Amino acid sequence: MTAPPLLTVTDLRKEFVLHVLGGKRVVALRGLSFAIERGAFVGVLGPSGGGKSSLLKCLYRTYLPTGGTICYNGADGAALDLARADDDAILALRGAEIGYVSQFLRPAPRVTAIDLVARPLIGRGTGRDEARDWAATLLRRLSLPEDLLDGYPVLFSGGEQQRVNIARALIAPPRLLLLDEPTSALDATNQETVLGLLRETHAAGTTIIGTFHDLAVLRRLADRYLHIRDGRLAGEGLATGLTVAEPATVA
Repeated sequence: MTAPPLLTVTDLRKEFVLHVLGGKRVVALRGLSFAIERGAFVGVLGPSGGGKSSLLKCLYRTYLPTGGTICYNGADGAALDLARADDDAILALRGAEIGYVSQFLRPAPRVTAIDLVARPLIGRGTGRDEARDWAATLLRRLSLPEDLLDGYPVLFSGGEQQRVNIARALIAPPRLLLLDEPTSALDATNQETVLGLLRETHAAGTTIIGTFHDLAVLRRLADRYLHIRDGRLAGEGLATGLTVAEPATVA
């Protein structure tokens, strides 16, 4: 018997009401439908403002969808609609099965980089010292300067914060990892390191959905792509079939 997709999105819609502008309505997603198989790496492409980040935030439930369903098949075999699940269920999934890397890290003011990265391992039962050792190893691999391991990320540069953000997401790989422009603030050397880590994480079984502006990066990482434009699914297919002339590239 074939296993169901890890994630099935049906008629997903998201609309914002801007009360400061007299109740103006802005539609971000207009009825998206697609399925993500277990173990896939799916790249999401499209122009700025087309709905890519809104899609990821709905999947992670940072945004509450206006309509539609997001059926997630959990590790326990139970299906859960992420669009309607209560907050406790969503928080439990975030701790155990679903990870998210945004473009910006919002760290607690007095938590060090090494402790911030170690937290997911500690939450899964790893001892504090062992978790900190793993965190230090990962941060060194990401070329974070040694003197910043016990520094406060709130004071770091954008690129340094992004490396901490990525390390925190990858130290205890989730079943489903959502990436919103994970390499946008990185130089070429650190980008290559992150791409290597993402390949390793994917090869170990994590399903990944990520937004990318760089078509070359997407082709190196992803199996499939989704093209989101004006809040709609404008196309999908194998990432290897994308070319520089593909309309899924960013305008």
